[in-house]
Amino acid sequence: SEELAQRIDDEISDTLRTAYARAKEIITSHRVQFDALVARLLEKEVVEAAEIDEILGLAPVKPAAAEPTEPMVEKLAEPAAPAEEKGPQQAELF
Repeated sequence: SEELAQRIDDEISDTLRTAYARAKEIITSHRVQFDALVARLLEKEVVEAAEIDEILGLAPVKPAAAEPTEPMVEKLAEPAAPAEEKGPQQAELF
């Protein structure tokens, strides 16, 4: 109905306004770091995670400790009974 469509449009508009306000607040409150990151991107085009952490003043993230894992091995069904021997021209592919 038209009323339901209007309610959906209103909810979407509210969500977008809230997200915009939050993004603007984050950028404004971290303007110095944001400008430094923009300058580095304009200079290099590609910035590694460690550089971003350094620019933003974040502690580097330590990679998770690798846990030993078992190799992925598919369990195959028991082989079927041997079929008749066929010549190379008659061999079945599947």
